[in-house]
Amino acid sequence: MMITICRQYLKASFTVVAFIALTGTAQAQTESSPQTTGQPPEPPAADHAVKDKIATDTAAQDKAVYQRFASLLSELQAMSGHFEQVVLDGEGHQVQKTQGDFKVKRPGYFWWEVAPPYEQVVVGTPDSLKVYDPDLEQLTVHDKSSLAGSPAMLISGDITAIEQNYQIKLREKDGKQTFDLKHLVVKPDGFETLSITFTSSAKKGSSQLEAMQFSDKLGQSTQITFSSIDRNPGLDVSSFELKVPEGTDVIIDQ
Repeated sequence: MMITICRQYLKASFTVVAFIALTGTAQAQTESSPQTTGQPPEPPAADHAVKDKIATDTAAQDKAVYQRFASLLSELQAMSGHFEQVVLDGEGHQVQKTQGDFKVKRPGYFWWEVAPPYEQVVVGTPDSLKVYDPDLEQLTVHDKSSLAGSPAMLISGDITAIEQNYQIKLREKDGKQTFDLKHLVVKPDGFETLSITFTSSAKKGSSQLEAMQFSDKLGQSTQITFSSIDRNPGLDVSSFELKVPEGTDVIIDQ
């Protein structure tokens, strides 16, 4: 077995999960008015009242959408199932299609196992992110500082951080609820858009995670469909311990 310590950047994708910490506030924008000689007149008090009401109503709507999204996620303290993932290039052509199994335990535990021919296992814990490539006989270990707001972390991580980091909009159609998330602070290595869809399940009063779709700044998009989902199974943290064969090369990314 060879152990290598390297300093490399983990690129954003779902199968090689890039957990990118995004914090901060949205920058306010104001409109400028054409200037004339002297001081411009103050807007009527009624205009201020209308703008204040619109801002208050918008904030209330945003809060309600966040609360609904957080409620759906909080119902899923643990989850396991099957996935199908399709990656498209900027022109909509299929680049890759994979499938496999996954499991999640909140907060911070994630297992994503891709079936052959693209076999790979990605395991996230509160302490590290590990990527095992059987065909290369290689295990890459990333520091826990890599664990932050990615699509994977949204369904396995801390719900309370979502409101501070994302603007959330809701679309409803045919019994499905699709939440569109946008970073409040955009970084070049983050995803450009992210949508998470829930659908009503046969069990009254509950919703099921159905799909995720996200794209990057280069136009590449990833579509993930979930099936055979087991809600809140009794998963122990020991089930997220990744064991690899003896002789596997270990790369430590710092």
